[in-house]
Amino acid sequence: GLEPSTPSSRNIYLQWLVKHNLYIDVRGTFQTQRQVKLRLNEIYITLRARPEESPNSADRRLLEEEMAQLERLSGLSAESREDRQDELFARLAKSSRNQPISNTPVDLDEVVQEKPRLVILGDPGSGKTTLLSHLALTHAEALLNGTALVQTKPQAESAVSHVQPLFPIFLRIAAYAEFEDWKK
Repeated sequence: GLEPSTPSSRNIYLQWLVKHNLYIDVRGTFQTQRQVKLRLNEIYITLRARPEESPNSADRRLLEEEMAQLERLSGLSAESREDRQDELFARLAKSSRNQPISNTPVDLDEVVQEKPRLVILGDPGSGKTTLLSHLALTHAEALLNGTALVQTKPQAESAVSHVQPLFPIFLRIAAYAEFEDWKK
């Protein structure tokens, strides 16, 4: 079995994470003869994105569960079943209207702090890996130093918030796929 982690093993992992994310990965970019090393946290500019305009997934999941329960009820006439389905759809539409979705771009560094689960999608080269490397680096450094993360809102430079760092577990699917063991 696996041994439980210790403060020492966590620090070793965090130090490794900092070391592997300290400099920006320039593979795949045009380079001159001289190899240039750029510190990620010195040149990083946060990604901004617009929230998706759709009912939230929790509402959608509840609707799907209720629809499934409705299908299992055998004693309902087709008309009653249709009326209940209409009620469910109306309830979902109402909850979506009550939670207006802003079309204003948001800072993805901040969204990560607010959302416990998040999927970041984007075209190749759009900055997904760099964002994750930056988050892993800043959170690992803050945990090693015992400090909070300082975030400044771009709209108001005076608006500063202090947030507790999260323990970063940074897994690259491409690196995982290189090992053949998972296929067995």
